[in-house]
Amino acid sequence: MRFVVTDARITYEADREAGVAEMAMGVLLTFELSGFDGALIVLAAIDDILSGRSAREVHEFGPYRVDISREGVVFTRTFGKETEEQVRPVSVLKEAAERYWELLLAHRNHRRPGVTYFYRPDLPLAWAELLSWEEGAKRAHPYRGRLGIPAVGPV
Repeated sequence: MRFVVTDARITYEADREAGVAEMAMGVLLTFELSGFDGALIVLAAIDDILSGRSAREVHEFGPYRVDISREGVVFTRTFGKETEEQVRPVSVLKEAAERYWELLLAHRNHRRPGVTYFYRPDLPLAWAELLSWEEGAKRAHPYRGRLGIPAVGPV
């Protein structure tokens, strides 16, 4: 799977022959949990699982199900009576989520003129979403100090 940056958004391209894992990852990251808020959710879930803070995370969307545990990620797609499933190491999803975050920072971390932003309009989008995530989770994001996420601040 590879990400494609356009003027409108970040999308993905996946080889259909690669199977359900690449398709599900692409849909999860660029559609279902897209943007900074979604990327922060996925990154925290992966870190929580790898660190032992959480045993399992499940995301279901459309025909897809992504079941993440330390043992791996089970990607499932169901259409009617047909079900396709692939298992990949957590590192595959982690690497894709980290690449997606880096693309967001590089290409989407700006405010659009004429759009009213209600939560922390004084900050770039990524840091406003980071503070919003932390406020909701009542903890620091586990990726602080990594991938360009500041170890401390903004306040």
